[in-house]
Amino acid sequence: MRKIESIPSRRYGPVKLYLDDIASIIDAFQQLSADSNVTITIGGYECSGIEEVASLKQKEHDRLEIEMCTPSPGYKMNINVEKDSSRLLFLRYHDLLRANGLLSEVERIIKSRVRKWKRVEPFFNTVAPLGTSTAFFIAMGQINQQSLLVLIGLFFAALIAIGALLMLATGPMRSSKVILSYQSDESTYWMRNKDKIITTLISSSITFILGIIATLIVQSIGK
Repeated sequence: MRKIESIPSRRYGPVKLYLDDIASIIDAFQQLSADSNVTITIGGYECSGIEEVASLKQKEHDRLEIEMCTPSPGYKMNINVEKDSSRLLFLRYHDLLRANGLLSEVERIIKSRVRKWKRVEPFFNTVAPLGTSTAFFIAMGQINQQSLLVLIGLFFAALIAIGALLMLATGPMRSSKVILSYQSDESTYWMRNKDKIITTLISSSITFILGIIATLIVQSIGK
């Protein structure tokens, strides 16, 4: 009889994984035991190793499952990637230091690949109802000739516009993507760093727009 130690399931947002990441996760697990069993389910196929995964013709997917286990001592790890989320489950029969090291390494890989825009939809759902307030502030500002009310209305309108822009621009980047090629094989700097570049451009644009509106509001208050 053996007591099973179970670490609570870890949940993350959508991720973008390359073949490098899948191989690194499997290599980390196989350090526990040379007799590790690995099953990778992707694109309607069940593969037993990274070579079989790399041979698949379809190179982009939005779902992936990796199941790994060792015969003795018993360790089991399950990684499940869905379109909108990812999950890590780790079961172990012995509380060994190297098992904790494995968990930390796998978590590091997954967290480094979590996509950055998972909060866009909650943000849009928060600012979208401001449409009524926007019209009210602008109308009251024009009726009472108070530029501050108009600027507040424009600020709300900018938030709504930014939310809508983010929803449209980041749609593909808010879903999981599993790319069955090595990241180093990406042909251009743009392809290798597309997400980071787009993230930086959008963040800079938002900061610039909000900075201008905030400045106008402060100037209006100071008059």
